[in-house]
Amino acid sequence: MASWNLDTLSTLLESMQGNLNALKQGQVGSTDAYEVQKRFMSTAEEILAMTSDPVQLVKNIARGYTASVALEICLDLNLIQYFPEDGSAVDYSTLLERTGVDKTVLTMVLNLLSKKGIFKQLGQSQWSHSALSITLLKPSFNDLISSVLDESFKSCSTLPSFLQKTAYKTPSPGHTAFNDYFHNDLDFYHFCASQDIKKGLRFSRAMFQVAEASLRFFDASYSVQQLAASDLIVDVAGGLGQTAIFLADRLPEQKFLVLDYSSVTDEGERQCPAHLHHSIKYQAHDMFKSYGEVMDGNQDNLVFLLKQVLHDWGDIECIRILSNVLEALGKSGRILIIESVKPLENVSLSTAMSELMVMSMFGGFHRTYADYERLILAAGYDVAIKTWSANSGQHDDFLVIEVQPGGVS
Repeated sequence: MASWNLDTLSTLLESMQGNLNALKQGQVGSTDAYEVQKRFMSTAEEILAMTSDPVQLVKNIARGYTASVALEICLDLNLIQYFPEDGSAVDYSTLLERTGVDKTVLTMVLNLLSKKGIFKQLGQSQWSHSALSITLLKPSFNDLISSVLDESFKSCSTLPSFLQKTAYKTPSPGHTAFNDYFHNDLDFYHFCASQDIKKGLRFSRAMFQVAEASLRFFDASYSVQQLAASDLIVDVAGGLGQTAIFLADRLPEQKFLVLDYSSVTDEGERQCPAHLHHSIKYQAHDMFKSYGEVMDGNQDNLVFLLKQVLHDWGDIECIRILSNVLEALGKSGRILIIESVKPLENVSLSTAMSELMVMSMFGGFHRTYADYERLILAAGYDVAIKTWSANSGQHDDFLVIEVQPGGVS
């Protein structure tokens, strides 16, 4: 405590109290909620850093993987199904009996996860769900966390040795830590489409969870009614169709085409809500190939969606993706690139973590707006570019980039 700067600590606490008072008095609108959340988190992190032992903090960072391992064991055991959903207690002996694992293993998992807020210990022999563990009951979120703990965690843990081997060159699709760990030379998406369809479908289901946040910011920044007069909205690498479903519920007369690998579109078609079957069609297509085989040549007023696609790829691949779309677009069409755009400074923790994961798994990276503009122009077409933004507070600036052709350059 002797090393604390009490004046600075007092200032931080006053700042937090000021934000709290503003919330209590209703002075913070919904549009500012994420910014307030960001300030709270930033202030709390500063207070934690100031009042903690630096050596212990670094040790905790280095050992952070232990919680990931415990959580993966928890999901492997499907431990959450044995806890009452209403938050009431379950006996430790019941958990032992139902999981069939050794006592030392179960105790280790519960002790570590409860210290991270996942599950609550109510007494010597009773446990219950917590606000964190209850989130794992949602299937799409469970799939997301399972994917993060499997291919993402394994790829990230391999990144240091991969970079040592490559003299710290930036990974590229097909040449990543993911490739080293899983012993293949395909990019992640081609691998899932041809080598591990089960893993690919889990990843696609996980993207439903990711889409909930990104589509909320898309809706806040871009009026979807601008799309109502389109002949067709094409969702490139659209997964199970989460974006098309979101838009079709708001534009009931609009037609949508979801493109992805056949294993994904087949599953998307099965899961598509019945009331949207007339609006949404699914078709297998590789975005690195021409759209000639999947597009009706009579359609001119097309909208192509590239939602959170480009950050998974290197510059060369992005230019090819954009060039193929621009070739198919027609004179009256447009592209909507929907991405979290990296600021020039003060990158959020979410983006910083995501960038390491994206580099490890896909060989891609997050970009600034200037980076995206450069890629669009490098695709070889004369275009007009507009942007819409909604600052999410947690994920840096969420940007919608509209690209309309003006003629081949």
